[in-house]
Amino acid sequence: MSSEDASGLDATVGKVDQTLHDQFNWYPVAKKDFKDAVRSRGLWVLAAIFTVVFIAPIAVRLYLDGIGPSPPDGGLGTRSIIELIYIDLVTLFLPLVTIFVGVAALTKEKSSGSLKLLLSLPFSRRSVLLGKVFGRCAVVAVPFLIAASIAGLFIAASTINLNVEMYALFMLFSLIFALVMVAIAVSISGAVSTTLRSVIVNALFYIYVSFGWNSLANGIGKFMFNDLGVSRALRWNTVLFLKLLSPTQAYKTLVNSMLTRFSDDVQPGLQRFADQWELPWTQLGPQQYSRYNLFNVQGSFFSQGLPTADKRTLCESIAGGAYENATITTNNQTNTVTVTTAEQTQTLQSAGNITANQTQMSTFCTGGGSEIPFYFSDPAIVLFMLGWIGVAAAISYYTFDRVDL
Repeated sequence: MSSEDASGLDATVGKVDQTLHDQFNWYPVAKKDFKDAVRSRGLWVLAAIFTVVFIAPIAVRLYLDGIGPSPPDGGLGTRSIIELIYIDLVTLFLPLVTIFVGVAALTKEKSSGSLKLLLSLPFSRRSVLLGKVFGRCAVVAVPFLIAASIAGLFIAASTINLNVEMYALFMLFSLIFALVMVAIAVSISGAVSTTLRSVIVNALFYIYVSFGWNSLANGIGKFMFNDLGVSRALRWNTVLFLKLLSPTQAYKTLVNSMLTRFSDDVQPGLQRFADQWELPWTQLGPQQYSRYNLFNVQGSFFSQGLPTADKRTLCESIAGGAYENATITTNNQTNTVTVTTAEQTQTLQSAGNITANQTQMSTFCTGGGSEIPFYFSDPAIVLFMLGWIGVAAAISYYTFDRVDL
């Protein structure tokens, strides 16, 4: 870059900086917060931490073969590292980082007395709160993007088949999740009086949204159905809506929807049968599949699966799919699977190897129904997540504006 180009860029940056300074009263507060992080090297420490967190698990899988679960195809691709490593890593680790960044954003200023000095300048309490929120969001966003870029280069240079678009979308959703959580942490800091209280409230919020939110949603749905006598459809639509209000669940659903959209080999219609025999079938759409998978339909070691009536309601009312009862008959001589439903019988050639003849009854959720409503769609879920920033800031400002400093 020539000196003329550099000076032109500096002039453009200067104009943008001055415009923001003139238009937004919170901007100087955010700018100072960000510069303080740069001077204290906290920004670069965060970048290093994010980089290690993104790269280390992949490096362990690549160079210490056999550690951790293996992807279905036997190798590592973008989808497998996101599903097996990154989703849980982001949902558990990123909120802890945001608590560290935002927990003392305002309580430290209160205890040191610097907040009174700041408010003696031409800044309102609202401007200070917004400035702290935007400033700390920038403190997280910049090192996150640096680390995501370095990790992307590492993956591209390894034996992993990197899907750039899938990786970029995953990191975008992860960044949105991180910014939502840091805004909540800063808002909590503004709503309480001491750093200790901010730590406690942030920790309780983190534990609850990570591990307790689904229990509340399911409990409310159960109460509505058993005690209030609402329909199954209203029960499960309410439960889904409550689940998606959780920033953690909203993030996971967005990622799962995106992964399904990129995965041509996913057969959510026949579920385990399609996974085992690679059968062609009418698939649920990506958004339908990700919403349906928010529920423990088939059950697990710790809990039973749902009754058939609830499975049908989830399929038809939540996913907009078609709930099928079918007889599955396999033939190892012709390597075919015959699926008989109330409406049709199809004999499908299996790409997998069928080793035995067997007949079994099954039910599954396939496509062919209606699309999910807009308020359960991916764009709506992004709005739900961003709405947390506004709600948290509004509650924080209501408290912060009334306390005596």
